[in-house]
Amino acid sequence: MEYERGNAFPSYSDGDVAIYLSPEMTYQLHSQVLKQHSTFFEEKLSVPGTKLTAKARKDGAAAYCFELVSRSQDDPGVLQQREVQENGKVKNSIFASGLNLRQMMVSNAKLRHWGFLFGIFYGKPPGFDEDNTVQLVTDCHEFIDVAKSMGAIERIRDTVDLALLRQDMNLWTSIANNPKAWAGLGRDIHSPTIYKEALCHLVGKWRQIDPETKSEMDEDMKSVIQTKYDALESSKEVIELRILGHYPPALCRNATDKPGRPSYSGDIYMWMAICFFRQWFAQAISEHRTRLGLDGGFKFYQAIYQSSQAYLHHEDFQQFYQYFPMSSKGRNVLESNMNLLKSEVKDFVEKLIINRSHMPNGSVDWFTCANILKSDLPWENEEGLADEAQLHDDIDTVDDGNEDEVQAPVTQGKDKGRGKAKASPVPSGTRESSVVAGSSGNKRKRSRSKDAGTAAAAPGVVDGKGKTKRARVSTRSVSRGASAAAARRARSKGAEDSDALADDERDGE
Repeated sequence: MEYERGNAFPSYSDGDVAIYLSPEMTYQLHSQVLKQHSTFFEEKLSVPGTKLTAKARKDGAAAYCFELVSRSQDDPGVLQQREVQENGKVKNSIFASGLNLRQMMVSNAKLRHWGFLFGIFYGKPPGFDEDNTVQLVTDCHEFIDVAKSMGAIERIRDTVDLALLRQDMNLWTSIANNPKAWAGLGRDIHSPTIYKEALCHLVGKWRQIDPETKSEMDEDMKSVIQTKYDALESSKEVIELRILGHYPPALCRNATDKPGRPSYSGDIYMWMAICFFRQWFAQAISEHRTRLGLDGGFKFYQAIYQSSQAYLHHEDFQQFYQYFPMSSKGRNVLESNMNLLKSEVKDFVEKLIINRSHMPNGSVDWFTCANILKSDLPWENEEGLADEAQLHDDIDTVDDGNEDEVQAPVTQGKDKGRGKAKASPVPSGTRESSVVAGSSGNKRKRSRSKDAGTAAAAPGVVDGKGKTKRARVSTRSVSRGASAAAARRARSKGAEDSDALADDERDGE
């Protein structure tokens, strides 16, 4: 569609940037707005635009012009800048050249995404079809590609994230089915919810993912997944050792009680249950149904957590009874002891069964217990490194600036080091200062600066030529009060000297 110039999006009469997406779809926008939201436009529009004639400005011509060109049907296209003449005409425009534009134009479906992007710059929400999850996901992927090419991914992240999160269960199911793709998208839009959900599934399915697919992942993402997976495997190994080494507390005895055979004979059925349980567990390890299995032992640990008749149920005991026959009462006691043992080892696998995904319990057949933290988000680390680099730059700047500053004067004090420190030149009138040595290990010292510029004038002193001479008496002040007292003493002494000198002159006459 072709828009008429006006004072509203997408065509403003005072817009100085013309953007031609197709012969029928044009925009006239403001350079200040485009530079604010896009690094692409920030670079391209940094050079002053064409100085248009008065007639061109009256006709609503733009000082800048861009045209969307596609290299293939699947390509979202790229904006190419065209030269604008003084009369407002666009030079070398492909849309005005009369060429076959079919191969150079972007499909109408992809043109929508360019319109969505420019609309967001002006506060217009994109028109995603949120009733169709498949179409929404496709639109979001292509919309992100357009935003990346314009350096505007920061501007559209929240919009895309909210549109996807509103899909709720459809979104979580899609992430579970294709976590690798969703992890990449979650990273692009800096969505903690989507990224954590995808990584949670990737950790649980890590053993099933082929090496080629793993090699295609970003190294930082792969490092986080591998770390979480290794921690999960270590936990499973520890859990298996605890299960195999578990004894019900009721079996334990105190040495001080000196238990004999009668004491242990009462627990014969529990010992038989332990023997049967460990044989079953060892066989599961041998058949790779535990942590060494393709599913990482997911079904095996699920059965242990469910306890009861999820494993080693009544039918499994029938073969055991063929080799170790016993009465009906004995069978009931044996199976009751087995259930007691299973209920105790159930707690060992509880942490493995935690579901940290948004999928319902039992809807997936892999572990979803990985805890993805905020520190595992790659953009958090990038921002942290950027802040640290900025901090170092600030420190370096401060250090460089301090090199030219006047150092605080170090003067003599009353301590033992008096007279050893060299006094820096200070302005006249400098009073007492406290100085802390900057080098490591130096003690804090309070030193008094020599009040070199403070001198008390003694009026009335007459020299041999009959001229009045002002006597200057250097004083060392510790405080304002001390300085004033020293000045008074100096004036008094000067007056005495003046009187004595006057008497000598009279005697001489």
